[in-house]
Order: sequence, then structure tokens, then C-alpha cells
Amino acid sequence: MFKFFRKYNKYILAIGGSILMVSFLIGTQLQSCVSGGGNYPIGKLADGTEVLITDRNHAANQLYVLENQFPILGLMSESLLQQGEDQDRALVWYLIQEDAKRLGISASEAEAVEVLGAIGADEDVIRQAGNRVGSRAAVIDAVKSWIIAEAYSEVVLGKSHTSLFERMAIFQQIVEQYMQMPGISRELLVAYAGAVSSDPYRVSKPLIAHYLQDENARVGGKAFLVPSKLYLDDVSEPSDAALAELFEKYKNDLPGQGKPFGFGYKIPDRVKLEYVEIPLESAMKQVKVSEADAYAFYQKNPDAFKVTEEQAKEDPKLKVGETRLYAEVRSDILEGLKFQKANELCHQIAKNMQAAMNKPLSALPREKSYVVFNDQFEQKPLREAADEMKAQFGVTLQVYNFRDRWTNVDQLQTLPGIGMSFVAGRQGASFPLYVTSSKTLNADFEKNPLSTMYLQVGTTSAPMQGYSGSMYVFRLTAAEAAHAPAGPGAVREQLVKDAREEAAYKKLIADKDKWITLAKQNGLDAAAKEADVSVTDLGLVPRVMFRQGIDASNVPMVPGFGESEPLIEALYAVAKTTGKSGDLSEMAAADRTGEAPVQQKRGLAVFRVDEFTLMTETEYAVDAASYWKNAMAMNSTVFADEQTTFLNEDMLKDRVGYQSLEREEDIESSAPGSEDAPEAGETLADDTAKEAA
Repeated sequence: MFKFFRKYNKYILAIGGSILMVSFLIGTQLQSCVSGGGNYPIGKLADGTEVLITDRNHAANQLYVLENQFPILGLMSESLLQQGEDQDRALVWYLIQEDAKRLGISASEAEAVEVLGAIGADEDVIRQAGNRVGSRAAVIDAVKSWIIAEAYSEVVLGKSHTSLFERMAIFQQIVEQYMQMPGISRELLVAYAGAVSSDPYRVSKPLIAHYLQDENARVGGKAFLVPSKLYLDDVSEPSDAALAELFEKYKNDLPGQGKPFGFGYKIPDRVKLEYVEIPLESAMKQVKVSEADAYAFYQKNPDAFKVTEEQAKEDPKLKVGETRLYAEVRSDILEGLKFQKANELCHQIAKNMQAAMNKPLSALPREKSYVVFNDQFEQKPLREAADEMKAQFGVTLQVYNFRDRWTNVDQLQTLPGIGMSFVAGRQGASFPLYVTSSKTLNADFEKNPLSTMYLQVGTTSAPMQGYSGSMYVFRLTAAEAAHAPAGPGAVREQLVKDAREEAAYKKLIADKDKWITLAKQNGLDAAAKEADVSVTDLGLVPRVMFRQGIDASNVPMVPGFGESEPLIEALYAVAKTTGKSGDLSEMAAADRTGEAPVQQKRGLAVFRVDEFTLMTETEYAVDAASYWKNAMAMNSTVFADEQTTFLNEDMLKDRVGYQSLEREEDIESSAPGSEDAPEAGETLADDTAKEAA
């Protein structure tokens, strides 16, 4: 069930142990922070209990143990606590434990060992973790606190009591599924995995019945979109002040992402690059396979040439299990061995290319494994290296030059050949993911699995494998992390266009009565002709489309209109007012006509409902049988805005009546991750002593 994290845990222990010792070691004095000097109250609870700085530091130690020794527990803890600079996570963790005591929630050592066993941490693993953090007791103490926090969240957040191990399995599956997808941040991944693995709220069967009847209905009809461009002639040129205001509002949104119109002026991550292709076809022309090699392969691999059931079906003369004669498979063997040799040659050329390009860099200094370039350094031209490879191996390399134009990271996969490649030997390490690991674009070194390849502008990449068999090597010549433009002037043309379209849209919405009246009096086709657009058949549109995925929308896609919740609501509102189901064509068209704004299209939808289909009794009986599926669906739609899947500082303080006795700067200076937080090899106990001094 937890094979991914078992594997990850073994990796940490076998390979990454030294890294953890350097980067995350709390020290053998882990528990010393709960005793000794520098202890003082930082707050008190409603019942008068004093909260000491050592209480908070002890909670911080528990979080460190979970996050740095047992990844799945650390990630699940991260998903449970609201993130943000204003959140004192250690204090929240302590308050959870205190309130849990008052509710009678506890955990035993046996339960902690059982949880660790579920993620592949046997007694030997626990002992090794204990050696790194100070003691076995510190490990068990942290895991017990984690179990208590999970149980506490069930009570406080009103979740049902699904097995803790089921939640762990679901969380693990989500992380494994999405962790290496480019463009997905750690924060979004953790939040999504936490939300999906959280238990569904308790939902009554009558509520489910109403939900199913409502959400499984279908509406059919026709519609057209009145475009805002019809009102552009009535819009005056925007003022500089209006443009500046629009720029400030959307300067940190990428194009297409600003709500509600899709405005955005942020410049995305982008690169300039050059690369070479080592075509497999060219390499095939340079390799030869002898008859002796082919026959030797035939003799060495007899099982590969036994007749299969499928082959016997295609050719009745063949018998299943018999070994085919060499003469019958000779051409296949020769072609296969030739392909293998050509592939090996492509790999060799790619490695030599990388070495030749990076050799001049050996004379330059390095800082944290990255090359430090100077103004005098001259790069070896890619074409020169490609010609050297041709002279050495006889294979002509194709050079691609994108040095003079920017390519957005989200468009990298469209580059010829290399766009769909991956790091040789690492199929999950796609070309776009590798590029985003480069020094300039990599905002958080620890979050990108390819960071340790130390790609940067000016260095030559590792060999890339294409799905066609060709190999690639690239070099970034420039890179820019996503950023807002320098000012309105840099995107003035787009600002003017967007400002006018927004103003035109507002005029359209103000004039909506004209269009709905026209459609009701003269019919949909006549009204559409007036708008110089065509009528679209909507088909049967569901009320909701339940989708799973990070940041997935549950709004159905309406043909020609996209995902528009106002349009869906308007369609069903009109359908319900008819008081009928099935074919509605006998009713007056005016009584079935309505409108809805479609902001992302900057238009007004005018529609006519022709059909309203409800669930049959048989369909209801089938769908209602799955309580958990329906409860999860309701959480993602009906209750989406009401759910709380995390615990935050204000919530906990209110519950226990916490009053702070220390200054805000004291909290900030002692928080993990702040400038005054313990460095590698320095314990929180040492930090506490510093604060006391």
C-alpha cells in the first residue's frame, strides 16, 4: 500500500542519510530544549496554564522529526496546518496537543509503531532515525503527536471516522501521481492531497437523494453569444490613470488567469536556448551488424523466437511453442541489432557533445556546485562542437537556434524534437521539468527533483532521449523567472485593448434587456442574426461535472461557451420554472428563453431551453447505492466553499483561550525557517539559550 514511501524511506536512509545529517540534523541534544536555562512563559490558556518557550520549541522539534525523517507524515502534517507567514506552526501544534488532552484524545507507543510500520519503517529504521534526532523516544513522541493531531482534526473539523491508514494511502497516491508534474507547486500538491484524503462530511440520505435528483438532471437547448465587440465603437479611449489601475490589478497574473476576464500581464518563466539533435536515422546509416553477430544473438536467445498464440492464429502452419528457424527471423534480428547499435551510438555522441561543451568550464570557479562565469569567458559555439562530432563519428547533427527569441516554459514541449524528450535514463524527468530546475527558474532548490543536476545558463545539459530514438543536448543562453513588467508602458497596447473590451462588456450587460426581448419576440435565430453570430446547439448539459485533479473545476463545459457557472445556473433556473420534464417544444418559446453573462468570453449568452431530463428510478437506485462517492461529490460541489480541511492559529487560540505574553518579534525570531532559526548542526536548545541571553 505504501510502496512509494517505503522506497523513498530506504533511499533517504541508504543514500540521503549524510544529506539529512548535514541539512536537517537537530542534534543529539534534541530533548535538552525541554529542560535547562532560558525558559520563560510566552502565553497562557483560559484555565491559567502557562505556555513556556520550551513547550513551543518541543512542538517545533516534533514537526522537524516528522518532516525530515518520515516524508509522508511530514507532508500530511503540512496539509493539516494552514500555511502562511502569519502562522506560528509550532505554537499551533502545541495547542492541538493541549486541546486534545482536554478532549481525552491520546496515542500509545504501539499505535506509533504501527503507523511507522505502515510506511515501511521497521524497528531498525526507527532506531536509525532515533540516532539522527537524539533518541528513539523522540521519534515515538513525534509520531504519537501526529496521531493525536489526526484524531483531533476528525473531531474539530467534523470529519467522519474513516481509517487513518486509508487516509494515508489516499494521500500517498495523490502525491505519487502529481509530484513530478511540471508547474505544480509543493504548496498546491500538499493542499490538494490533504483535501482529497480528508474524510467526507456526514451527509444524510435524504440530502443525497435531493442532490442526485438535482445534479443528475440534463438540460438541452440552443444559444448564441452576443459579443462585447458590438459596443466597442461606443467606448472612448481609456485614460492613462485607467490603464495604470488596470495594470496594477493584473500585473501579477499570467495572461488568461486574471479573474474574471482572463486579463494578465505577468511575464511567465521563459528561456532562450540552442540545441542539437543526433538523429537516429543518421546513426543507423553508420552502423553495421555482421551475420555472425545476428546468428550469435539467435542462439543465445532461443525463447525470443518461439511461436506465440497470436502468431499461430495468423499462420496456421506455425505451432505454439516451436522455435522458428534462423532464416525466418534473420531480417528482424539484423534490424533490431542495428537499431540497438545506432541507439548506443547516439548516446555516445550525446555524452561526448556534453563533455566537449562543458570542458572549458572546468577552469572557472564554482559556488554551491554552480559555475561562476566572468565577462571574459567565451562559450564554445554549438555548431563547432556539432562539426567535431560529425568528424569523429560520421553522423550529421542538426543544430536548432532559439537564442534570439524567448520561449515560455509552458511552450517548451512544442519545440521540434526536443520538446517531448526526457533526461536519458529518467523517463519521468521531462524536458520542461529539467529546464525549470535551472538556477534562474528554480525558486526553491529542494522542491524540484532535478535540482541536483545543477543546470544553469551557459552550461550544457545532460543527454536527452527522444521518443523517436534520437538524442538531444541543449544549452540555455538566457533565462528569466516570471515577473511583472517594468510598468504600464511595457504592455500599453494590450492594456488599451483590455480596457476597451472591459468597458464594452459593461455596456453590453447594461443593454441585456434589449437582447432578451429581441429573442423572446422574434426568436433565437433572428436575435442571433442581429448580433451577427450563429446559434449553437448545446446538446444535453449536466448540472455538475465531477472531476478529480489538482485545482479541477466541477463546472460542466458548455459547447461554444466554456465553463460558465452563471450560464449553467440560468439554464436550470429556466428549466425548473417550466414545471415540466422531457420535451418542452410545445411550450411557448418565450417562456423558455433566458440570458446569462459569460465573463470569460466577454459576452452575453441568450438561450432557449428545449429539453429537461430528470433521473429515472433505475438510475437513482444505482447512483444512490454509493454513499461515499456521493458524499465526496457533495463536498467538492455543494459544500466546496464551506469545508475547512486545515487547522489555523486563530481557530486554536479561540478554542483554548490563548493569550500571548511575548512580543511579535520574539515569535518571529524563534520560528523555524527565520533568520535566527537553528542552522544545520545547531539545536533548538542552543537557539533557546541565545534568546535567553
